[in-house]
Amino acid sequence: MLFTINRTKWLNVALVSLLLLTICSPFSVAAESPKPQVSQEGSATSAQPMKNVQRFSDVPDTAWYAEAVNAWIMLGILNPKQGDNLSPQLVMTRGDFAKFLAISLGLSPSKSTLPFKDMSVGGDLTGYVTALHNEGLVAGYEDGTFRQDIEITRAEVASLIVTAKKLKPEPQVGSGFRDVPQNSWYAGAIGALTKAGIANGKSKDNFDPSANIVLAEGITLLYRSFYSPSIIQDIGNNGTIQIDGQTYHAGASVQGIFQPSNKAALHNAAIQFTSAGDTIKSVEGLIIGYKDALTGTDAPILFDAQRDAVIGSVIVNSNHVVLANLEIKEDLNLTSAVQSDFFAYNVLVKGKTVFLKDNDRLESQITNIWFDNSDFGQLYLYNSALLKKVEISTDKMSKSSSKSKGEVRTLAIATTSQVTTVSNLYTALFNRAPDTAGLNFWANALNNASNNTGTGPVSITTVTQGFLTAPEGTSSYPSSTNAEAFVTSFYQKTFGRAPDAGGLAFWVAALNNAGGANSETAKTSVTSQIINVVGTPIGTFTAKVDTDLNVDESSSLDTLNVQSGVKANYFGQTSIPTVNLGDSAATDAKLPGSTSLTASVDIGQMTVHDNAGAVNLNVQGMIGSLQITGANSQLVLGAGTSIGNLNVSSGVDPATIFVNSADLASVRSINGQSTAPVSNTNSKSNWKPDPDPNPVTLIGVPSVPTNVTAIAGNGTATVSFDAPLSDGGSAITGYTVTSSPGGFTGTGTTASPITVTGLMYGTAYTFTVVATNIVGDSAASLASGSVTPVAPIGVPSVPTNVTAIAGNGTATATVSFDAPLSDGGSAITGYTVMSSPGGSTGTGTTASPITVTGLTYGTAYTFTVIATNIAGDSAASLASGSVTPVAPIGVPSAPTNVTAIAGNGATVSFDAPLSDGGSAITGYTVTSSPGGFTGTGTTASPITVTGLTYGTVYTFTVVATNGVGSSPASSPSNPVTQ
Repeated sequence: MLFTINRTKWLNVALVSLLLLTICSPFSVAAESPKPQVSQEGSATSAQPMKNVQRFSDVPDTAWYAEAVNAWIMLGILNPKQGDNLSPQLVMTRGDFAKFLAISLGLSPSKSTLPFKDMSVGGDLTGYVTALHNEGLVAGYEDGTFRQDIEITRAEVASLIVTAKKLKPEPQVGSGFRDVPQNSWYAGAIGALTKAGIANGKSKDNFDPSANIVLAEGITLLYRSFYSPSIIQDIGNNGTIQIDGQTYHAGASVQGIFQPSNKAALHNAAIQFTSAGDTIKSVEGLIIGYKDALTGTDAPILFDAQRDAVIGSVIVNSNHVVLANLEIKEDLNLTSAVQSDFFAYNVLVKGKTVFLKDNDRLESQITNIWFDNSDFGQLYLYNSALLKKVEISTDKMSKSSSKSKGEVRTLAIATTSQVTTVSNLYTALFNRAPDTAGLNFWANALNNASNNTGTGPVSITTVTQGFLTAPEGTSSYPSSTNAEAFVTSFYQKTFGRAPDAGGLAFWVAALNNAGGANSETAKTSVTSQIINVVGTPIGTFTAKVDTDLNVDESSSLDTLNVQSGVKANYFGQTSIPTVNLGDSAATDAKLPGSTSLTASVDIGQMTVHDNAGAVNLNVQGMIGSLQITGANSQLVLGAGTSIGNLNVSSGVDPATIFVNSADLASVRSINGQSTAPVSNTNSKSNWKPDPDPNPVTLIGVPSVPTNVTAIAGNGTATVSFDAPLSDGGSAITGYTVTSSPGGFTGTGTTASPITVTGLMYGTAYTFTVVATNIVGDSAASLASGSVTPVAPIGVPSVPTNVTAIAGNGTATATVSFDAPLSDGGSAITGYTVMSSPGGSTGTGTTASPITVTGLTYGTAYTFTVIATNIAGDSAASLASGSVTPVAPIGVPSAPTNVTAIAGNGATVSFDAPLSDGGSAITGYTVTSSPGGFTGTGTTASPITVTGLTYGTVYTFTVVATNGVGSSPASSPSNPVTQ
């Protein structure tokens, strides 16, 4: 059985991770949260606030396990009551972990026959353990027991998680820990968890497999294993998609979602998907702007799915997002992070659209929702009094939706292509991103039912003219500007440089031919043409009529198609990989007349189809390979045109395809065979395949790069190499470095080194290098030596199990603790213990205990511990229990108020000392003066002194005694006469 998280759970977990710091907000993803009430008119009222979700009092937000624990609270797995403690350092039993593992896998308690004889029917853990047994995940002991109350070890937990996730065992990785033998039963599981980034060792070198798992560790491991979403790391121009370090390709139903133009919007997006091998078949959930991934990204952030569907839910967690051509089978959630305009074009939501507002947001940070040609299902606006407005334009496909009453207005909103057009105008004319107001105004001007003059929708020409005549336009392009200055200024703003000579000449001529720089119409026309180059990657261009084509140096043309009978003049400065002359699909054998191409660049491959007719090639460069598909073509080569290899059909004499037989001398090889000089002028040539050809230089792929070496970094490798000995006759245009395993790549347009990113920590990699020129790729180089990326150094995790003992007789406390579970990848250099209250500290360079001095007797203190390594300080540990320093033991203070009465002897009374010195008083001694007669007592006054002399005047002093010694003598009593 393959365990997956259902889409509802995945959405809830995603919302938890995004809203964790506002866990007590009025909206909760917990199952018991109230649903909004919908009136009969279809208007959704604000949701009733739910009771605050309780949290554990001993789980601070700064704790390394807080995210996992609080997520489980929101999901209803943990249900604390007010004042409850989690006891995160409580050791877990086998039964405890089995229950949480079953819940994480979505398994319900089983009522089938008990598999273990030591478990009782109806026991709290029995059903969960039975469910795991039925799925083949637990087997128990040989004597038929499960032993649910035995404390579970780190090795056992690793084995259970790896089995449940069906991860490949990695014993070699596991044995990287000194205390994990490679042949041990748990090495493969520990290695798999480590490689997947789910678990770390107790330290850099030790995993401590026999140690018990505490509750905080167990919850965190399960959260990382089964509740964390996958992350989109990159979308390549070559169709590859990097997710969690793995390379995928988009299946037919999701190619629009993963098109390269969505790379910015899906940067570090969270995703739930289904794949077969390395092909993504469907997308079940998507979070755009996951954990602030799009903060700082230029607006608008366009996600155009090209009518593909997400079969689960979509969450938007960023400002200025534009969704386009997207079907969402379940819900669309806009989080409280959406604090500026949200746009949707041609979006269909089958479930609910929920806008989660934040009560603490300033009223200046209010949101507009704009959507056109879209159906949002039921629209719930939480705390909607803070929402500025919702503006919609519906069509016949839309259904009635639930909106917050009084907040819905109707407005025609521009389409995606119109927004793109206006954005391109801003970029090209003003070299900046559009402001929201300007984008809305001009894009809507293209689409609104009426404009300022009431004459209907305006055209792109009118909008462009509006840009040029606006204050910013007249400032950037003054009316006194001549054609050359206008084109130069345009280039500077659009490309960030002066125009190349060919581009300047071309566009100046175009501007002058259209009416000159003083004509707004001419400037508008030329600007609109250049916008097509600026805003749209050319890729493939087909010349259907006579065409002058200019491609700037910042752009590239992959394929040029010239239809039969068309003349194409190419003024670009970059080479063209592929050119097709004529129509391969045409069945008309009639030759249409002259087809021609003029260019001053190299061409990789050219095909002349049979219906191209007479072909004039005025190419001031090298045509690497020229393929003739039939026998009727008549070629004329201009001066300076040369052909690396001519491919003709079997039985066709190459000389018959040239109008001028001397042009055959411009061909270096025919069908792969080198050519000899051709001297005859007959219609037939003397060419025959040469069995012993003279050496000639042909254009081919480069030879392989050499001397490949690699240096590992933090999740990266820097690969150096020497350029190929031969470039194949054409300049090398780039290099690609590929890792093994994993297929991670890095590219560069010049020489080494090239850095490959996204590598897995602890995995050994080798690297090969491929060189590319206009013809294609070289063979792969020999592999580099093996290197292993290391994990980045971070601060340690927190120390644990902090306890304190107060000083007895000293104003100190001795604080003991356990070292952090992780040292962050760098040895711990010291610990700092801090008291509360007072902030007194104690430090140590090794482990516990550490003594804190300077405390106050009689004050109750708790203590926290911080660990430090080269990267910095850990978070503070949980506080110790409270302890109170005790003052030192000494002699009592002196008794007071001593009085005497004469009689048969003298009776002396006194008050006990104000302090017993920290030890109970054991007796008192009264002494006369003169004579030194004494009297003693073990309790309090009075005490009688006998043996006195009649007629003598006496005074008396008192001394108190405890276990340490005697106090000073008291003040003398009043005098009495015996």
